[in-house]
Amino acid sequence: MATKKSNLQCFLYNVTPSVDSHFLFKSPYYNYGSSSRNWWPDNKNCVEYFTLSDLWDSLYEWSAYGASTNVVLPNGETLVQYFAPYLSAVQLYTNEMCMLPARNVALQNGMYWYGNEYYNQDLYQPWNTLSLESMFSKMNLGDAENNLGCKYFEYFEMSSPYTRMPLVDKVQELGQNFPGLKSLKSIELTPASWMSISWYPIYTIPAQLDRDNYSTCFLTYHSLCPSQDDTRETLKDSKSDELPPNRNKGKQKDEFMTISLPPFALASHKVNGALWNNPETGDGALAETLLCAAGDWLRQVQTQHHDFNFFITH
Repeated sequence: MATKKSNLQCFLYNVTPSVDSHFLFKSPYYNYGSSSRNWWPDNKNCVEYFTLSDLWDSLYEWSAYGASTNVVLPNGETLVQYFAPYLSAVQLYTNEMCMLPARNVALQNGMYWYGNEYYNQDLYQPWNTLSLESMFSKMNLGDAENNLGCKYFEYFEMSSPYTRMPLVDKVQELGQNFPGLKSLKSIELTPASWMSISWYPIYTIPAQLDRDNYSTCFLTYHSLCPSQDDTRETLKDSKSDELPPNRNKGKQKDEFMTISLPPFALASHKVNGALWNNPETGDGALAETLLCAAGDWLRQVQTQHHDFNFFITH
């Protein structure tokens, strides 16, 4: 008997941002080979990161047209549902100790590297190796204020979903007064940095008359300082039909590497029937686990999230 497909897992996969990765090298003498096509950086010799500007660029198409995900109906048929993303919340924390070396870099052979007088293995290791699973154990809730880092920026959307600006437009507006919202690198952020995206349904293909069954909304949480080992992705060994819609398939598969930012927590609103909560796929348990993760995270960062409070009380 075929395994039932999970609509929730498909949604989570298809709303995972995928951002172009960059590398900062620890030494200008690192031998990366004569051919860039055969060169593959490793964790011991470089630090991988993404820029926030690249993150927002990767969300441009979704912001303009919506993100699509396949939805399997109870009768076995499949339709495509589109969700409009909006910036629900974002908090950026930096570490003053890491800001200086992250900006003092030299350029050699078209690649950035850390000068020996700036690079500190102990300083950068937490931002390379910290996983979301270990984040809570490494951050002491009782002393959270000292562990979060230096708050650079935060934003929480309070307006009605019907009056919100598209995600990329909102970031553009906020960035006028906070340029770091677009210029900061992930290695300049502490693990307490995160964003939340609210996803509201806009239409289905083919169109459905019973709109109540397709009115579910989602709230996803994404780390902005992800673990390098857990989030590196490459098109090298992937099949194109397995890639989320925001993958840039025009680039060479053996050269293009990305950093994936999968949701580590989730809240949902207007979940009707078994479309997103099919007991045969384990969606209910998954949704409950991710909802608990969202609540735990907000307690860790000592934050009241308006959309989260609305989702869990309505």
